[in-house]
Amino acid sequence: MRKYFQLKSATYPILFGVIAVVLSACSSAAAEPTATVVPTATVVPTATVVPTATVVPTAPVVPQVRSFYLDSLENNAVQVTAAFARIDEQMSKVWPTKDSLLDAFSDSDLSQEIISSLGAVVQLFPPDEFEEEHRILQETAKTVVEYAHDLERALQGRDLVGMMVAKANFAVSYKRMLLTLSPRLCSALGIDNDPEVICEINAGAPGTYDAEVERLFKVFRVEFAPRVTSFALALSEEERFSVLAALNREVEVATREAAEKLAALSPPDGRVDDHKILLTFLEDTGKTASAITVAGEERDDSKIEQLFTQSGTVFEAAGAAISCEYSETLLHGIFRDCVS
Repeated sequence: MRKYFQLKSATYPILFGVIAVVLSACSSAAAEPTATVVPTATVVPTATVVPTATVVPTAPVVPQVRSFYLDSLENNAVQVTAAFARIDEQMSKVWPTKDSLLDAFSDSDLSQEIISSLGAVVQLFPPDEFEEEHRILQETAKTVVEYAHDLERALQGRDLVGMMVAKANFAVSYKRMLLTLSPRLCSALGIDNDPEVICEINAGAPGTYDAEVERLFKVFRVEFAPRVTSFALALSEEERFSVLAALNREVEVATREAAEKLAALSPPDGRVDDHKILLTFLEDTGKTASAITVAGEERDDSKIEQLFTQSGTVFEAAGAAISCEYSETLLHGIFRDCVS
């Protein structure tokens, strides 16, 4: 099967690198000198217990803690990118047998790395400015870990369909997690050149038309792309139908919700034409997604191929019609490359 159109997920990394969780610089008290013996009966004034030279001022530690925290997240993201690149590469290869692909996945011990590394991430000690966000990260990471366990079970059961579904769900949940964070933490945990997670905010103040469109389209891309790119070449025709049945309903939901939210907005005068183009794209994509679900249930592979091609035509038509300014500012250039 072909993928839906060029709203393709960049190689999505799902492994975390191991992160150190030691912040002794900000939590350990200085040790009491051992050279001076203090008799039990003698009261020692507080000022003489710790020599002044060993007192670590609080202020200089804060930048160090902040740097350690952000560096840990960023270093982890580098590991994520490299690891998932290998997964995506394996999926795209033509293997002698399905078992040989499963062996490649199993030998890399992917899911255990995910689970242990996620645990390390959420146990980091954030500086005060990121404390609230880190609590959000800890909560949202629970769902990501659940899908990591699904991946582990699929690997142990040598279930390629289960692996593809778990991979897609893991990718969606991880990207959802990033969208709950500020641009700074989103960027730290994000993936370089990933077209689905755009951490920057281009639009205006919250509640404005531009901000609402930017947000709803970010969410749409996160829900959509990982699910339509989870078809390993090693899947048999029947297995492709099974993956489609497991994932495509959520594609329909994501597209319908995005279209409904966009239709409820009132564009300013300068946005009316582009608004209509984007709405038509979402509505037509939703109809195609629904037709693909039906074709999958009917086991009509040729019809699915035709519909995938049709979705590409819808995408290209929107890209040719929408303005560069609207695409670059609100949609982060997904339709048109107006910069180059």
